[in-house]
Amino acid sequence: GTRGMSTQFRLLSDGLEIRRELSAIVAGAADSVCVVMYIFSDDAGGRSVLSELVDAARRGVRVRLVIDGFGSVFTPDRFFAPLCEAGGRFQRFNTRWHPRYLFRNHQKFVIADGRTALTGGFNIGVPYFGDGIKSGWRETGIRVEGPPVDELQDYFNTLWNALARGTVKLRDLTNAMQ
Repeated sequence: GTRGMSTQFRLLSDGLEIRRELSAIVAGAADSVCVVMYIFSDDAGGRSVLSELVDAARRGVRVRLVIDGFGSVFTPDRFFAPLCEAGGRFQRFNTRWHPRYLFRNHQKFVIADGRTALTGGFNIGVPYFGDGIKSGWRETGIRVEGPPVDELQDYFNTLWNALARGTVKLRDLTNAMQ
């Protein structure tokens, strides 16, 4: 964990910087990579991130991915097959289409080794990895190191375990954030 460390933040000012930082923390991960994304697109950007996650899984990193059932509805399960074949795992958040389908997971974060996190408004896909001027959306991200990452890791574990049980309730997630 990171308890006892000082908290450090680094602003990532556009999608190009976010993409470089995402590559760097996945490539540098030795133990685990945890990803929560609303949209994980089946496009060139999504395929390149998936490839990096597959590489991490092949070298023995525990890779776990949560995507939203609505936000990533156009990305088929088979897209993630290479990750699963490499030993990684993925789950969809709230795939059921019912009146409560507005219970969505818009969270977007990546944690490497329980020590470094990336978060911001970005998703995984080509429109999120541009400079916001010549290409893509105008995105901002933050790289975080220190005690807040422990809390985010605890939250991820709660979310992952609730999805695995098939019983995600809003109160479980809000309790995890207390």
